[in-house]
Amino acid sequence: MKKIKNLFIKIQDLMVKNKKIISYIICSLLIISFAILTFKLLTNPMNTKVTRKNYENVIERIRKNSSKDDYEKVQAVIAMAELASLDSNEDKLDYIEGKSFNQMIKKIQKNLQEEKKEAEQQKAISAEKQKIRDGYLNFDNYTWEVKTLNYQSNLIITAEIENLKDVDIETFEGIISISDKLDNILGNFKIKNTKIIPKNAKADIDMTFYEDEYYSEIKAISRQSGDLYFSFTPTRLIVKGNEI
Repeated sequence: MKKIKNLFIKIQDLMVKNKKIISYIICSLLIISFAILTFKLLTNPMNTKVTRKNYENVIERIRKNSSKDDYEKVQAVIAMAELASLDSNEDKLDYIEGKSFNQMIKKIQKNLQEEKKEAEQQKAISAEKQKIRDGYLNFDNYTWEVKTLNYQSNLIITAEIENLKDVDIETFEGIISISDKLDNILGNFKIKNTKIIPKNAKADIDMTFYEDEYYSEIKAISRQSGDLYFSFTPTRLIVKGNEI
């Protein structure tokens, strides 16, 4: 019985020693991995700060040791620096010196993300404003014809406007789009009306579009044998002295 107890004690001691050895090995491997990673980061030419002295060497090291994608990004950064230098008395290295290419690429990517976010916000704001404008006016009962005068073919469009709001519309600008039955846009025609459209009222409007400004559009419309489809998009409205 005593021998069995001693055997268990020896096994426990061995397990404790093995755990210490395994822990030591794991720690050693982690330290080695960290050291290798640090070495790679420090020796990666993409992380090397560029100076006038090492510029060519850094580019060559990136070309030889970095990925094709990284090298193409570096070339893009250099091209941007060259373009920027055209508008100043500085050269491209003035925009690159003191920074690594990874730093510059990250900064450019961050700027692009911010610009994209801002563009999306502006798009959302514009869409909301357009939705508001669309609720003010309705165009209906379009008629059209192409008339030739002094060897010029002009497009004449008439339509009925309806003010959908309980407020006068003092003036408006917009675009009339004309398409064929396959929804192909044949022309976009800018219009401007400075006559007051009284609240909840309807009015007729006559518009003439001249060949010297809309030559290709009028020609495309003249060749149509089927029905044409009209739509109106208001781009500016003045209501109670305020622009919408």
